[in-house]
Amino acid sequence: MLMYHRVTDETRNVNVVSEGAFQKQMEFLRRYYDVIPVAELLKIIMKKENIGRKVVITFDDGYADNWYNALPVLEAYQLPACCFIPVGFIGVDSSSPRYLNTCGRDAPILTWDQVRDMKGKNIEFGSHTVNHVRLSECDLQIVKEELLGSKSVLEKELNIEDIPFAYPFGS
Repeated sequence: MLMYHRVTDETRNVNVVSEGAFQKQMEFLRRYYDVIPVAELLKIIMKKENIGRKVVITFDDGYADNWYNALPVLEAYQLPACCFIPVGFIGVDSSSPRYLNTCGRDAPILTWDQVRDMKGKNIEFGSHTVNHVRLSECDLQIVKEELLGSKSVLEKELNIEDIPFAYPFGS
Protein backbone atom coordinates (compact mmCIF):
# COMPACT_ATOMS: atom_id res chain seq x y z
CA MET A 1 0.00 0.00 0.00
CA LEU A 2 1.28 3.44 -0.94
CA MET A 3 -0.18 6.25 1.15
CA TYR A 4 -0.10 9.87 0.10
CA HIS A 5 -1.45 13.06 1.61
CA ARG A 6 -0.73 15.86 -0.83
CA VAL A 7 0.51 16.13 -4.43
CA THR A 8 1.72 19.65 -5.08
CA ASP A 9 4.71 21.78 -5.98
CA GLU A 10 3.49 24.60 -3.72
CA THR A 11 4.92 23.37 -0.43
CA ARG A 12 7.40 20.86 0.93
CA ASN A 13 7.12 18.61 3.97
CA VAL A 14 7.02 14.93 4.82
CA ASN A 15 3.36 14.67 3.74
CA VAL A 16 3.88 16.23 0.29
CA VAL A 17 5.12 14.71 -2.96
CA SER A 18 5.88 16.94 -5.94
CA GLU A 19 3.73 16.69 -9.03
CA GLY A 20 6.67 15.47 -11.12
CA ALA A 21 7.67 12.82 -8.60
CA PHE A 22 4.07 11.61 -8.35
CA GLN A 23 3.83 11.26 -12.12
CA LYS A 24 7.06 9.24 -12.24
CA GLN A 25 5.88 7.02 -9.39
CA MET A 26 2.55 6.34 -11.10
CA GLU A 27 4.31 5.55 -14.38
CA PHE A 28 6.55 3.08 -12.52
CA LEU A 29 3.58 1.44 -10.78
CA ARG A 30 1.64 1.15 -14.04
CA ARG A 31 4.61 -0.54 -15.71
CA TYR A 32 5.70 -2.96 -12.96
CA TYR A 33 2.75 -3.56 -10.62
CA ASP A 34 -0.91 -4.45 -10.65
CA VAL A 35 -2.59 -1.45 -9.01
CA ILE A 36 -5.91 -2.53 -7.55
CA PRO A 37 -8.76 -0.91 -5.59
CA VAL A 38 -8.81 -1.24 -1.80
CA ALA A 39 -11.99 -3.32 -2.03
CA GLU A 40 -10.17 -5.88 -4.18
CA LEU A 41 -7.20 -5.99 -1.80
CA LEU A 42 -9.52 -6.62 1.13
CA LYS A 43 -11.11 -9.57 -0.71
CA ILE A 44 -7.67 -11.04 -1.44
CA ILE A 45 -6.68 -10.68 2.21
CA MET A 46 -9.94 -12.23 3.45
CA LYS A 47 -9.42 -15.23 1.15
CA LYS A 48 -5.79 -15.46 2.34
CA GLU A 49 -4.57 -15.41 -1.26
CA ASN A 50 -1.12 -14.34 -2.37
CA ILE A 51 -0.98 -10.60 -3.00
CA GLY A 52 1.92 -10.95 -5.44
CA ARG A 53 2.78 -7.69 -7.22
CA LYS A 54 -0.49 -5.98 -6.35
CA VAL A 55 -0.43 -2.52 -4.80
CA VAL A 56 -3.03 -0.06 -3.54
CA ILE A 57 -2.75 3.74 -3.77
CA THR A 58 -4.36 5.76 -0.98
CA PHE A 59 -4.67 9.41 -0.01
CA ASP A 60 -5.44 10.68 3.49
CA ASP A 61 -7.17 13.84 4.70
CA GLY A 62 -9.03 15.06 1.60
CA TYR A 63 -6.75 17.76 0.25
CA ALA A 64 -8.01 19.52 -2.89
CA ASP A 65 -4.72 18.91 -4.70
CA ASN A 66 -5.73 15.23 -4.81
CA TRP A 67 -8.37 16.40 -7.31
CA TYR A 68 -6.32 19.10 -9.07
CA ASN A 69 -2.99 17.32 -9.36
CA ALA A 70 -3.27 13.60 -8.55
CA LEU A 71 -6.52 12.72 -10.32
CA PRO A 72 -5.36 13.70 -13.84
CA VAL A 73 -2.24 11.53 -13.44
CA LEU A 74 -4.24 8.60 -12.07
CA GLU A 75 -6.67 8.93 -14.98
CA ALA A 76 -3.84 9.11 -17.54
CA TYR A 77 -2.39 5.85 -16.24
CA GLN A 78 -5.82 4.32 -15.56
CA LEU A 79 -4.97 3.68 -11.92
CA PRO A 80 -7.51 3.28 -9.12
CA ALA A 81 -7.02 4.86 -5.72
CA CYS A 82 -8.83 5.35 -2.43
CA CYS A 83 -9.19 8.64 -0.56
CA PHE A 84 -9.75 8.44 3.18
CA ILE A 85 -11.55 11.64 4.09
CA PRO A 86 -12.58 13.26 7.36
CA VAL A 87 -16.14 14.05 6.28
CA GLY A 88 -16.56 16.94 8.72
CA PHE A 89 -13.97 18.96 6.83
CA ILE A 90 -15.11 18.39 3.25
CA GLY A 91 -16.05 21.77 1.83
CA VAL A 92 -14.81 23.62 4.95
CA ASP A 93 -12.52 26.64 4.60
CA SER A 94 -9.11 25.23 5.48
CA SER A 95 -8.11 28.48 7.19
CA SER A 96 -10.96 28.17 9.69
CA PRO A 97 -9.88 27.77 13.33
CA ARG A 98 -11.84 24.50 13.56
CA TYR A 99 -9.76 22.98 10.78
CA LEU A 100 -6.43 24.49 11.80
CA ASN A 101 -6.85 23.42 15.43
CA THR A 102 -7.39 19.82 14.31
CA CYS A 103 -5.17 19.41 11.26
CA GLY A 104 -2.67 22.22 11.73
CA ARG A 105 -2.39 22.88 8.02
CA ASP A 106 -3.89 25.64 5.92
CA ALA A 107 -4.31 23.76 2.65
CA PRO A 108 -7.42 23.68 0.46
CA ILE A 109 -9.79 20.79 1.18
CA LEU A 110 -11.94 18.87 -1.29
CA THR A 111 -15.54 19.91 -1.85
CA TRP A 112 -18.36 17.39 -2.11
CA ASP A 113 -18.62 18.18 -5.85
CA GLN A 114 -14.94 17.30 -6.30
CA VAL A 115 -15.40 14.13 -4.24
CA ARG A 116 -18.36 13.07 -6.40
CA ASP A 117 -16.37 13.82 -9.55
CA MET A 118 -13.51 11.63 -8.30
CA LYS A 119 -15.90 8.83 -7.35
CA GLY A 120 -17.00 8.71 -10.98
CA LYS A 121 -13.38 8.37 -12.10
CA ASN A 122 -12.15 5.13 -10.50
CA ILE A 123 -11.56 6.61 -7.03
CA GLU A 124 -12.97 4.91 -3.94
CA PHE A 125 -13.68 6.76 -0.72
CA GLY A 126 -13.18 5.60 2.81
CA SER A 127 -13.75 6.84 6.32
CA HIS A 128 -11.13 8.87 8.15
CA THR A 129 -13.59 9.82 10.93
CA VAL A 130 -15.72 12.97 11.00
CA ASN A 131 -13.25 15.38 12.61
CA HIS A 132 -9.84 13.75 12.09
CA VAL A 133 -9.47 12.97 15.79
CA ARG A 134 -6.83 10.82 17.42
CA LEU A 135 -9.11 7.91 18.31
CA SER A 136 -6.64 6.41 20.78
CA GLU A 137 -7.17 9.50 22.96
CA CYS A 138 -10.98 9.54 22.78
CA ASP A 139 -13.53 7.96 25.06
CA LEU A 140 -15.69 5.20 23.61
CA GLN A 141 -18.71 7.45 22.95
CA ILE A 142 -16.63 9.86 20.84
CA VAL A 143 -15.09 6.93 18.95
CA LYS A 144 -18.58 5.61 18.14
CA GLU A 145 -19.78 9.06 17.02
CA GLU A 146 -16.72 9.59 14.82
CA LEU A 147 -16.93 6.17 13.15
CA LEU A 148 -20.69 5.89 12.74
CA GLY A 149 -21.05 9.55 11.79
CA SER A 150 -18.43 9.26 9.06
CA LYS A 151 -20.00 6.08 7.71
CA SER A 152 -23.45 7.69 7.67
CA VAL A 153 -22.25 10.79 5.79
CA LEU A 154 -20.35 8.73 3.20
CA GLU A 155 -23.38 6.49 2.63
CA LYS A 156 -25.63 9.52 2.17
CA GLU A 157 -23.33 11.75 0.11
CA LEU A 158 -21.81 9.07 -2.14
CA ASN A 159 -24.38 6.28 -2.06
CA ILE A 160 -21.81 3.68 -1.02
CA GLU A 161 -22.10 0.81 1.44
CA ASP A 162 -18.84 -1.07 1.97
CA ILE A 163 -16.64 1.65 3.40
CA PRO A 164 -12.97 1.05 4.23
CA PHE A 165 -11.45 2.89 7.19
CA ALA A 166 -8.04 4.43 7.90
CA TYR A 167 -7.08 5.68 11.36
CA PRO A 168 -6.20 9.37 11.53
CA PHE A 169 -2.60 9.79 12.63
CA GLY A 170 -2.11 6.08 11.94
CA SER A 171 -3.37 4.98 15.35
